[in-house]
Amino acid sequence: MHYHNLQIIGTSHIAEQSIKEIQKAFEEPPTIVALELDKNRLYSLIHPEVKKAGFFEISKVAGVRGALFAVIARWAQGHFGKQVGIERGSDMLTAFKLAHKHKAKLALIDQPIELTLQNLSREFTFREKALLVWDIIRSPFGGEKMSIDLRKVPEKKLISELLEKLKIRYPSLYKVLVEDRNRHMARRLRVLMDSNPTDRILAVIGAGHAEGVSKILRASESTASHSWSVEPHNI
Repeated sequence: MHYHNLQIIGTSHIAEQSIKEIQKAFEEPPTIVALELDKNRLYSLIHPEVKKAGFFEISKVAGVRGALFAVIARWAQGHFGKQVGIERGSDMLTAFKLAHKHKAKLALIDQPIELTLQNLSREFTFREKALLVWDIIRSPFGGEKMSIDLRKVPEKKLISELLEKLKIRYPSLYKVLVEDRNRHMARRLRVLMDSNPTDRILAVIGAGHAEGVSKILRASESTASHSWSVEPHNI
């Protein structure tokens, strides 16, 4: 989707389709590339040989619930990525490498992962934890079945339906993982756009964030805040 001098690509972190869309976007190379990453997550992608922090290391920073979620999410992305032969985070790594190749400036627009996990550990309620455990237990035995092609980015309609279900069943999970981060990334993109009006900016973010970030940007056009500094860096 395009908005003024910004193009947003909503990706799936293990979908081959996402890599192709990113490569296509670089046929006309952008000046600035904004990624749904923070410094630690980018470092982890660039240096896969470095041992990842385990549950106990993460729990010291993000709490037990945050650490548990991080470990499960890491396992899930790796598990499904192996099924399609794509390493988790390949979309972001592809965009990073192409930005380097074309000498584009890089902006990391997501909030620190430690903050997200701390918020999750603090706000994830006992009721929602119980629901999550129940959903995991019953999922192999019944409930609504859904077929998703992991090689492709889900359709917008399906993404909207899944996000709405998440919001209703796990409201604090939705707030921390989706809503709060949407606002953070939208605000950083707004500052990038206004500070670099003649530059072409390419934002690569998860498909579950793309529509929400776009709506916030459009709604905030007349009230944009410049209180944050988002300085892109040469790579």
